[in-house]
This record gives sequence, C-alpha cells and structure tokens, in this order.
Amino acid sequence: MSSSPATLPRSAPPAWPRVAVVIPCFDDGATIAEAVASVTAQEPCELVVVDDGSTDAHTLRVLDGLAEAGHTVIHQRNGGTSAARMAGVAATRAPYVFPLDADDAVLPGALSTLVAALDSRPDVAAVWGSVRLFGEVERAERGRAGTLDPWRITYFNNIPYASLFRREALMAVGGWSLPGPFQDWDLWMALAEAGYRGAGVASGCRWPPPSRGSRSATGTASSPWPTRRTRRSTSRAAASSGSGRRPSGSTRLGRVRTDVLSRSGVRQARRRVPAPAGPPWSACAAPP
Repeated sequence: MSSSPATLPRSAPPAWPRVAVVIPCFDDGATIAEAVASVTAQEPCELVVVDDGSTDAHTLRVLDGLAEAGHTVIHQRNGGTSAARMAGVAATRAPYVFPLDADDAVLPGALSTLVAALDSRPDVAAVWGSVRLFGEVERAERGRAGTLDPWRITYFNNIPYASLFRREALMAVGGWSLPGPFQDWDLWMALAEAGYRGAGVASGCRWPPPSRGSRSATGTASSPWPTRRTRRSTSRAAASSGSGRRPSGSTRLGRVRTDVLSRSGVRQARRRVPAPAGPPWSACAAPP
C-alpha cells in the first residue's frame, strides 16, 4: 500500500552545502559587499572571499568587516584571478563550485536552479545560464552556448564564466591555471579536450524592466541567472598591466589560439590529466 501524501517521509537536508562560491577580490571594495550579499540570498553554501593582495585601504576595511560578520576571507599575495580562485577551491569541499567576480552578482534562486540542472544531468560536468547586464547598461545577454562543443570552443567562447562545475571534473583538468584574461576560455578548452560535457540551461523566464535609475532592481528580478556589472569593461581595462591580477591581454589571444588548434581539433595547451573511463563525478550527482 502506498503512503498518502500526508505521510510521505520528508527528505533530510544536505549534511553539507552543495555549492562552494569563490569570489576573488583585488581592490574591489566598492562592489564586493554587494556580490557577497547576492550569494547569501541563495541557498546555504560555502562562501569564500579571496583577497588577492589588495592594497586599497577601503577594500581592506570592507574585507575586515566581512570577516567580522562571519564570512571566510583568505588573504594572499597578488597572484591573479586563477590563483585566487584555486585558493578558494582548496579551502572548500562542496561537490559543486561556482566562481563569481567581486563586481558581479547572482540573482535570487540562481544557485538552486543550476544545482537542480546539474543534479539531473549526471552526464555533464558543468551547467550555465544566461547573463543580465546591470549598471551603466541594463539588458539581458542572449545567444549563450547550448553545449560545450570541442571544436567551437577553440574559435570563440560564449559560455559564461559564472557556471556551476563539478569539483571532480574541475580538479581533473587542473582548474583555472592560465594567467591573464583568458583563464575561463582556457578552462573550457581543457574540459572539452578531456572529454567532459557541459550544457546551457534554458531560462524560460521573463526579464522584468529595472526601476529607472536604480541598479538594485536587478537583485529582485524573477530570473535565476547571474548578473554582470557593465562598468567592468572600462574599469578593468584601465587597470595596470603590471599586476598579476590584470596583465595585458592585447596579444595573448593569438598565442592561446595558436597553442590549442591543430588538424585534429584541440591539442594540449598545458599538461592535463585525461578524463577517467567513467564519469568521475558520479558520486556527486545527488546532494550529499
């Protein structure tokens, strides 16, 4: 005899957060608190802020305030975005990893939506959604990749960096390791080269118009996707190229493309661990 709906046992809550969110920060005191607040509005997760050698006094005060509020803040010498993200990954253990820049934000429900998608797709190593721009320009970015195509990814990258990764797959290819502005593209190529798959998640959501003259309207939008601050294109381009955090990338793209293209498609651009015979993430297909 089947149980009635009223007597069905309730699912036990996860013993550990399902998602680790890693936020590198380099002199981003003006926006880091907003990024952290957008994460704390999600389901419970491991949140780590990695101070990548900030020197700005205001940023250091904000980071101290976040630590006093109970958030995990790691301080390290400036090593760049890749090193900062991997430091955050090493400090967490959740089965899924979500990177977020200090001047971006996540809309309510984003992590739960992406986790549900990854839980339902044990054949993929990462999932992503759409991106909504906010700040100087307010609009939704469309036309994101539907899959991680091994050939297409060698030509251009239209997959959001703010994607949800299975930890095993991320670590199997070495995670983020390329210095400079193309570390995300390099990671997607590494995953494709190793035989991993990824999938875009159709939003099926409406994008409500933001309140006139207010950026905070994006924080209450009924969309499950990350948002990206549009002023980053000017502020980061003007940053010093001498820093390990933001080296100049004006000629790096050509070298990256040259290093990964071959007649067979993709060849090694760095030393990587091949994907195992079976799905290496099968143990993390469901919440722990």
